[in-house]
Amino acid sequence: MTESFATAMVTVIPIILLVAVVEVQQRGRLTVETLTRLRLAVEAERGGDPTDATAVLREARMSKPPALATFLWGVLCAAHVVAELILIFWLAGSERPPGTWQASFVAYTAAVGFVLVILVAVLSPYFQAARIRAERRPRSFL
Repeated sequence: MTESFATAMVTVIPIILLVAVVEVQQRGRLTVETLTRLRLAVEAERGGDPTDATAVLREARMSKPPALATFLWGVLCAAHVVAELILIFWLAGSERPPGTWQASFVAYTAAVGFVLVILVAVLSPYFQAARIRAERRPRSFL
């Protein structure tokens, strides 16, 4: 690992991590807002108000990220934190070994994080539209 690579990556990795955290928080906020509306709709229905709780429930299911995606974001964030720590300790040392595996880990972590952040931002609306279409499709239990 070279000093210029480590110096550049020690700056890039927190940016990727920040974008990932903002994306996760945005999804979480959307889920909380939808579930709040669902609770209000259910309460209104119990009180005799003809609010359609089914539509709100469907929307709540759409806004909740799949468990696999949530797990992958967690793994990605953990990998970025580990990569950042590797870089900080490598730069802090007075004696700098070549760090071949460290450089590879940092490069792969940053590349995967960068690609996933872009893919999630671009493909998320398409996945949500596909889930809505799937919910509208009539189901046969035969």
